[in-house]
Amino acid sequence: MSFAQGKIELDEFNSLMHITCAATIPALKAMQGLMTLYNNQVRTYYQRSKPYIAQLSSIGLAISSSNSNGWELTEFGIQLAAYGFGFTLYQPNGELYDMSEEVNGSNEFLIFEGNEADT
Repeated sequence: MSFAQGKIELDEFNSLMHITCAATIPALKAMQGLMTLYNNQVRTYYQRSKPYIAQLSSIGLAISSSNSNGWELTEFGIQLAAYGFGFTLYQPNGELYDMSEEVNGSNEFLIFEGNEADT
């Protein structure tokens, strides 16, 4: 739906689709658990989030924070939360999260590249 509405590009849609299809059910449920635990906040996550982060890291949706000893969602993790699960995301200060913000770290290795007819 988000692709049809022009919220994400085709390569992002393909990547999210491939992540979702390859993910385990517990890994996908971890996103719901993390968002519930932190009231839909996009932030640096710490000790309380460990069970969720482990699952999300296994499918490339969370990484160690470069600024602290916590974890962060990758760009695809944020997109899946917003566009895949339909969460309204917030900053830690309670303001709406700007989806146009670029998240630190590259996920280019997850972007589908190739001939779609061959997949």
